[in-house]
Amino acid sequence: MRVSNEDIISFLKQYSDWQSGLIMATQFGVSRRTIRNRIQDINKDKKRIESSPLGYRLLNENYVNSTFQSEKLEDQIFATLFTSVSNKMAITELLEKLFYSESTIRSAITKFNKINKQSGVRIKIQDGLIFITGEEYNRRLIFHKYVGEKLRSSDYKGSILNLQKLIPMIPLSDLQDIIASVVSKQDLVINGYELNDLLLHYSISINRIKNGKKYKKPISNKETKRFMQRSEYSITKEITKKIGMTYGLNFNEYEIEELTLALIGKTISKGTGEQNLNNLKEFVPDYIIETCLTVIDEVNEEYGLQLKKDNFLVRFIIHVNNIVDRSKLKNDYPSNEFDYLEKVYPFMHELALYILERLSEKLDMKLNSEESIYLLLHLGTYMEDNVKHKINTVIVTPEYYDSAKVITRKVKETFYEQLQISQVISKLNKTTDINSSLVLTTFDIPVPSNNYVVKISPLVSSFDVNKIKNEISKIYHDLKVKFIQECLYKYTDRRLFFTDTNFADKEECLCFGARQLQKLNYVDNEFLQELVRRENMAATNYGNVAVPHTLKMQANSTGIVVMMNQNSLQWNENSAEGVQLIFMIAINKQDTRIFNELLQSIISIVSIKGNVKKLLSVEDYQDFMQMMEQLLDQDLELS
Repeated sequence: MRVSNEDIISFLKQYSDWQSGLIMATQFGVSRRTIRNRIQDINKDKKRIESSPLGYRLLNENYVNSTFQSEKLEDQIFATLFTSVSNKMAITELLEKLFYSESTIRSAITKFNKINKQSGVRIKIQDGLIFITGEEYNRRLIFHKYVGEKLRSSDYKGSILNLQKLIPMIPLSDLQDIIASVVSKQDLVINGYELNDLLLHYSISINRIKNGKKYKKPISNKETKRFMQRSEYSITKEITKKIGMTYGLNFNEYEIEELTLALIGKTISKGTGEQNLNNLKEFVPDYIIETCLTVIDEVNEEYGLQLKKDNFLVRFIIHVNNIVDRSKLKNDYPSNEFDYLEKVYPFMHELALYILERLSEKLDMKLNSEESIYLLLHLGTYMEDNVKHKINTVIVTPEYYDSAKVITRKVKETFYEQLQISQVISKLNKTTDINSSLVLTTFDIPVPSNNYVVKISPLVSSFDVNKIKNEISKIYHDLKVKFIQECLYKYTDRRLFFTDTNFADKEECLCFGARQLQKLNYVDNEFLQELVRRENMAATNYGNVAVPHTLKMQANSTGIVVMMNQNSLQWNENSAEGVQLIFMIAINKQDTRIFNELLQSIISIVSIKGNVKKLLSVEDYQDFMQMMEQLLDQDLELS
């Protein structure tokens, strides 16, 4: 099948979030290479599609080609001024750079100043000049957040090129080598997830020094003497000394202080993979280890998991120790790398929030909610180890030399994680009983309707391998759809379905939904309080749909309230999009694993704006359930 540029753009217009190359390739019946080539062609004259580890999505129509690309004009203005030599320029020059009218620029500046009011950083226009005011630390904080978002929104090569623009006089690879070599002498390595973040800190510092905007006073008066005794301080002193001597730069004490804070929590011992809980005590305080073990016990109990594996616990405890260090030495957590993961892996984000809350309580200190994203990464490693169940498979092929053995060997080698070959049949007749989900056969055969069949060649070519892969994906897809559909019918109720609510605000919505669940004895009177507590940690809206729920799985029985509000509700003050469709979920502890699949599937459906529109158009419970069935079948494909 041929796929055109228009096909790609039309497909992505249906979605408000990332779509993977695999899903797109399957949609059009082409290879992922073809999808990449088409997107490169689309972006040839003007970039319209951006890429990330999550796949592809359309850029905003107002996209312009600036040093650090953004969909938000106010961010573009700030970044353009911040990276200029003087932090100010004639407004006419800015208009030429960004291709917007002066009135549009002024509106964007008003928006920026409103959003960043608490930081004290403002963009001003005076005497024909546009410039930034405010504390240097807060300026860098805003720029760090902005660039971090841009770096993770493009591929690795594009990210490095963008970051390199900040320090054109120093090859980024050289900067990385200097940092790594100094850290390595202490038998440490930089946490791989955070190396780019550290490079960004150094790039910003170098850029500001070159532009005469270095720190002129301490960024913090808190515990300065204490952190100067840490190994990170001496490491930073050596790194900045090497950079200074090589490239003629002078890092003053205040720059070194900021870069030390940036390093804290980003290093791990080289021997982490060889550590166990006993020798971990050599460099992690006992109270941290004991607290972590207690919290993991609570997680296992609450969510029905088995997280007590040494390879997970060691890394987890080291990470928590770094979180505690960060919290003691600075109030803010400026790095928000990977925050998109909370929408991609909502259940693991729930686990991370629960862990963070328990740690905060037991350590008697407030841990920044941003840390939940990095906890999610650690949990993700564990969750990925839990592979899908193997599919029972039968191979049907006539005896011809050793062809059956060759086919069996190739299939086992290629699909050892997905398929369990239970039988090899050389002769098939009416009485032959094929008791399997998947049948691989070298000739046409009659099989029961509940089987999945793939006809392959005796040589098991690469074409055959792709056919088997597609069928495996279809099997997993069908099993998941069936499971979720059964859950929806089991846990929804006509009495908990409302199409004409008219809530004034989020609080009224939460109260109403909790009251309906309590009336039918799904929950007790503490449910509403737990809902609010979870919302205070992180809002549960995903675009214009909200999925409120609690951290603790303490419902009397599992149930879902569906509410369609006549007007949009402001669910999250940081989101411009209002909420009109609400799924309120109460989970009993016995159904914790179901919550994982249910939450992921609902979010998968509602991430497509067209799907939300379809759901909001239904008039009764039965139509709604039928629509959910259709959308599940369409949108969980290959998930």
